[in-house]
Amino acid sequence: MLTLDDLSAVLLALDLAHVQRLILVGDPNQLPPIGVGRPFADLVAHIDAAGEASQPLGEALARLTVELRTATGEPSDALRLASWYTRESQPIDADRVLSDLELGNAFNDLSIVYWKTPDELRSRIDQQLCCQLGLKSAGDVRGFNAALGLTRKASFPMTTTTALSGFRSCPPSGCIPTVFTS
Repeated sequence: MLTLDDLSAVLLALDLAHVQRLILVGDPNQLPPIGVGRPFADLVAHIDAAGEASQPLGEALARLTVELRTATGEPSDALRLASWYTRESQPIDADRVLSDLELGNAFNDLSIVYWKTPDELRSRIDQQLCCQLGLKSAGDVRGFNAALGLTRKASFPMTTTTALSGFRSCPPSGCIPTVFTS
């Protein structure tokens, strides 16, 4: 959710005399940013249009079209549900996730949580954070930091050049995306 101001700050911070290539990675189907502009989605649309017109820019865009990892090793129910909210073509079995939801069937990597009041929503979010990140309680700061791969001092260990490869956003058991609905 890159804003125009964010992209401008990044470009101004670069020493463009030494930059040969700038690679942006993101999801053009993501919600628009809170702030001015939507430069990532606009750049993707511009490059897409150039590709259709057979201009050189058309080869400047790569898309991930294959599910590389899922929590269970099976096709992702979370991605199948998310596909309903994108401009991309629907997978063949995209509608199955909606019928499974209506029938109350279990999902392989998606959790649906219902709530009625704001207090109940807060409680459900706390429960999901504890479950997904392996926290002892909602106030488990050390557990949260550990789930993110941070040190006891809440900093990222930069002792080796491969430190980023140790970063994980989910506990080893894998996170299950959660949809909250009232």
